[in-house]
Amino acid sequence: MDVICVNKSPMARFFLVLVFLFATWCSGSAQKSSRYKMAMKYEDVSGFCDIVEISGGLGLGHTAHDYTGSYAGIGNVLGYVIDHHFIIGLGVAANAYNGGALFPIYLDIRYRFRKREFTPFLYADGGGLINANDFLNYALFINPGIGVIKRINNNSAFTMSIGFFTQSVADNNSSFINVKLGVIFFSNGVSSCQQ
Repeated sequence: MDVICVNKSPMARFFLVLVFLFATWCSGSAQKSSRYKMAMKYEDVSGFCDIVEISGGLGLGHTAHDYTGSYAGIGNVLGYVIDHHFIIGLGVAANAYNGGALFPIYLDIRYRFRKREFTPFLYADGGGLINANDFLNYALFINPGIGVIKRINNNSAFTMSIGFFTQSVADNNSSFINVKLGVIFFSNGVSSCQQ
């Protein structure tokens, strides 16, 4: 049986110490990251939020008809932060179109990705457009899009998004590219949009 001897030169010892230190550091770093992720997974970030946004859109395609050229609006979503990723809420808005005013009433769903300085999110809005002059003549719309959330402080965050707004008003289907700028206010005192 052959016996393998390890050269006990100072360079070999130094190399073994470096390997040992690196392995110890990696192990500790992985445990810290695992503890942090586990703590985040079970941290309660739920609570109510209020999203106030201004929006504007430019019509796509044939824009000569009323309610097809452009719009500008302001809206408010009363929502609930479910976890680190989801916000769901009910929204109301007032939109001024090239042909008059319509009032959206809608469901707002947002999915936020993992925490970053600018946290990306996906959203989908959908609901009805009410005409103040004729309540029985309502329309439907959907508005999916993407955006980013930037934390302002522990109770609020800035939000910016771009989307594709499609509506059916008075037998006329129209689409817009829209932009939304807003602020989210959190009731739980933790900016859970970035947790």
